[in-house]
Amino acid sequence: MPVLHIRVPGKEPMRYEMTGDTATIGHQRGNTVTLSGDPALSRTHCRIRGTGGGFVVEDAGSTNGTRLNGRRIQGAEQLRSGDVVKIGSTEVVFDDPLSPKRSWLSRLRQTVLGAPPKSKSSDASRAASGGTVFGDGFVKCGKCGARIHTSSKGPGQKVGCPRCRSVYTIPPG
Repeated sequence: MPVLHIRVPGKEPMRYEMTGDTATIGHQRGNTVTLSGDPALSRTHCRIRGTGGGFVVEDAGSTNGTRLNGRRIQGAEQLRSGDVVKIGSTEVVFDDPLSPKRSWLSRLRQTVLGAPPKSKSSDASRAASGGTVFGDGFVKCGKCGARIHTSSKGPGQKVGCPRCRSVYTIPPG
């Protein structure tokens, strides 16, 4: 069964082993997982439930929304082992030994950078992930501000920031 690793700011990390098909998380008693200490949590903030193909997370009508790997979700979203669900200031890391693991690059791109999926390689995609494209063979890292040399790379290839390890895709043209 899946395990939820829960980090509420200012509190010791918690571990919750799911024993049923559904877990509700919020600050009100009666939830499967009741959390205190995060004023941004709703009474029932989100739901994690089993489906025929694994587990999904969905917002339960919370005031502040639910994020999966840095992206606000609308409706039910499939969970993979290593995914980070953010509710208020609280992080819930989903760990399921039967679920495929998300690659470290995917987690970096989605969780830390909030970047679009790797299939997008336009200037607009790069700008959405925080990078600034320069015409002189450099990209300015949107996370740490370092200049990343790109002239030896071709369109569609990846380039990484040596300082913070952010990853960008070289746009065409």
